[in-house]
Amino acid sequence: VRAVAGPGLWILAPGVGAQGGNLDEAVLAGCNADGTGLLLPVSRGISKAADPGLAARELNEAINKAREDVSRKQMEQAAGGSMLPYQREFIEFALSLDVLRFGEFTLKSGRTSPYFFNAGLFNTGRAMERLGAFYAAALMDAGIEFECLFGPAYKGIPLVAAVSVALARDYGKDVGMAYNRKEKKDHGEGGSLVGCPLAGKKTVILDDVITGGTAIREALGILESAGAECAGVVIA
Repeated sequence: VRAVAGPGLWILAPGVGAQGGNLDEAVLAGCNADGTGLLLPVSRGISKAADPGLAARELNEAINKAREDVSRKQMEQAAGGSMLPYQREFIEFALSLDVLRFGEFTLKSGRTSPYFFNAGLFNTGRAMERLGAFYAAALMDAGIEFECLFGPAYKGIPLVAAVSVALARDYGKDVGMAYNRKEKKDHGEGGSLVGCPLAGKKTVILDDVITGGTAIREALGILESAGAECAGVVIA
């Protein structure tokens, strides 16, 4: 239905609720990839329920879950249906923590995006452990050679720590890690870089997302100044 209607048309889809329509099938057939474009009028299913408030909340949760399923399937189709198990698990993981959200968002670059990825919500030890494992799996799957990981401040800092631990634990690959300070330190060890020496080393940049690419360009400049070779960039 959505393919015929196009992305700009909103579809009114009665029948879900007391009439017994299948919510998942309706959302799959009618929603855009970002989960918008479908209006589901439900009256009797809520008004005649023993607890209308509870019925409304449960319906809301079911609709949002169905929207997430549509978005996930759209991502798999965009990838040619060739997503690896760890990639599919990562999407499920990000959705479960509300890190990956769908809607209409204005990014730092000023562009409008149908989704938003808030890596700041990976905010517990267990979440960071799993996140590090997913990044490590992507790195090993890429088959590139690297000797060091670099995380641009600030979100890249916990990433390089988590991923370096996951590489050592899960793959027996013990690599160096480094990150930068936003402001150069003029006491102690000094400088703006912390961690393993980067000079002459094949280094992978780890970050959460790319919008305008500004942060990655800055990271490339840091590696170049340090005499490192960029072996690749990994983002969520």
